[in-house]
Amino acid sequence: MRKKVVTKDFLLEIAGNIIKEEDLKACSMRAVSRKAGIGVGTLYNYYSSREELLIDLFDKSWKQTMTDLAGISLEDLPLEEKFEKWCLHLTQEIKDRKGLGRAIYGDAIDVKKMNLENKNSVIQHMISSVKNIIKDAEVNKNLSNERLTLISEWVVLAVLTNVHRKSVSETELVDELMNRYIKG
Repeated sequence: MRKKVVTKDFLLEIAGNIIKEEDLKACSMRAVSRKAGIGVGTLYNYYSSREELLIDLFDKSWKQTMTDLAGISLEDLPLEEKFEKWCLHLTQEIKDRKGLGRAIYGDAIDVKKMNLENKNSVIQHMISSVKNIIKDAEVNKNLSNERLTLISEWVVLAVLTNVHRKSVSETELVDELMNRYIKG
């Protein structure tokens, strides 16, 4: 009988699917091992705790999101469509995590658990990728790099805040941001 080949990436994919299809509470070590077709003890060979698994999943998922957002910023799409796609993709990615970051880190970043350089790197990637989009708007052509960065920071902040506060619909938010920073 052949031994099943298991990797951390495989286990993270399963954990991510459980969260996406069910919810964060359903993502237990037992549920992950069952869906992976391995014993719970084998899972503990890879991750010493559920928290360690979730932290690894959170980091991996954000790296993928950053790659996706950078890719969207480089797509050959009309500017408004590209901006909308970027905003909606970021919103959906955060929603699909169903509170994973908040469950791990709470409302504030716990320096002991998360390296602040990592957090800043994630935010900087978001700012950089949306800046790549908004710099092409006619209304922004003559703006300084500093002003473009500031606008990009506001866009990122608005999207992140809206996901957590649910102040307006995604469409309303994108329309408002587009009118302000793309159409002028």
